[in-house]
Amino acid sequence: MLPVRPFAILTLLLSSAGCAADPSPQATGGDEQDINVASNLDVQVIRASVGPSVFLGGNPAFSQRDCKFFQLERREGNKGVAKADCTEELMAGAGRPAFSNYIEPLAWVRLRPDVLDVDQVEAFRHWCSLTKIVVAVKAAAVDSPKFLGIGFWSHENIVAGVWNYERVFYARNDPKLVRTGEATLKNGERVYLYEFVGAGPCAVNGTGDNPTHELLFKPFVTYEGGHQRWEALPDNRNHGIRHGQTWDRSSDLLR
Repeated sequence: MLPVRPFAILTLLLSSAGCAADPSPQATGGDEQDINVASNLDVQVIRASVGPSVFLGGNPAFSQRDCKFFQLERREGNKGVAKADCTEELMAGAGRPAFSNYIEPLAWVRLRPDVLDVDQVEAFRHWCSLTKIVVAVKAAAVDSPKFLGIGFWSHENIVAGVWNYERVFYARNDPKLVRTGEATLKNGERVYLYEFVGAGPCAVNGTGDNPTHELLFKPFVTYEGGHQRWEALPDNRNHGIRHGQTWDRSSDLLR
């Protein structure tokens, strides 16, 4: 059974079935009518970059063994397979909150001979790049007593599955949230900057191929009364980023 992380509890309460084409809900009335138009500047992605693999390359900050393994199956002797929730390890190694859940769907492991528990990790079936995202949230929104927190919808084709919840949410006082600075929007409003990390784009390990698809994502903020405001993008699209890519919207959005 998938271990439930503290922020995943609220994620499940907020979640509905997401899809790559249109994950964000439509406005429900009142001042939320501008949820998907240009005047909604509550939250915006400033920049995104895809770096090297999370686990490959001997980075000492990340350890596959420290992931949380579940659905373990013994195959022959001490050989086995499992799934691995590496979200907490990703956040611990990077020192930033995750904008997506990192669930490895197939890990080859060695099990302890006397109990169904992982003794050693041999390999993951997939490898995933480490993506970093910086978002700007209006200071007036964060400082409002009605502000509840920041969340993300994301989708990674290769490791997506029924156990890979596509939304995460962090309450305003969650110690995982890291404010990395302040800035000013083109319209003069002050914003706070927050950095997030995630796994993807991902590829099948051992093929020698780099991933060619996009990692999709989109941020939102939540207020009292269940109001969610998603970043306003043309045609309600999502952001996307590919392996080895970096893009920066600072000159377009900030002074």
